[in-house]
Amino acid sequence: MKKIFQIFIVGIIGLSLRSCYYDEAIPVFEEPVELPPGTVVTFKANIAPMLSRCTTCHGGSTSPDMRNTQTAYNGLIGNYVVKNNPSGSKLYTFAPGSATSGHMNVGFTLNATELATMKLWIETDAKYE
Repeated sequence: MKKIFQIFIVGIIGLSLRSCYYDEAIPVFEEPVELPPGTVVTFKANIAPMLSRCTTCHGGSTSPDMRNTQTAYNGLIGNYVVKNNPSGSKLYTFAPGSATSGHMNVGFTLNATELATMKLWIETDAKYE
């Protein structure tokens, strides 16, 4: 009886310690956001400010260069953005925070509203202004 009680106690302690152990953070993806109909999105007003966080890596040595708004736009269109096709645009599919992102950990992620804004911008012909 004593041996069974000891095995039981060791088992309970083992399970309780294991249940509080966290090995890795579980990624949390926000629900997709729908922007209101008629929302106008431009690169200069909406996209460039969110991409300003990217200049840590994309500051001249890594393509595309994001330091200047016009230069960034010119570098993205045709190379990383396929107008009217978000799923074919590397900027959208590779963005930190997107469900399909293959981007390395850069210290930030775009939230669901920012991703929806980027998607709408690409869907509506990816205009500069």
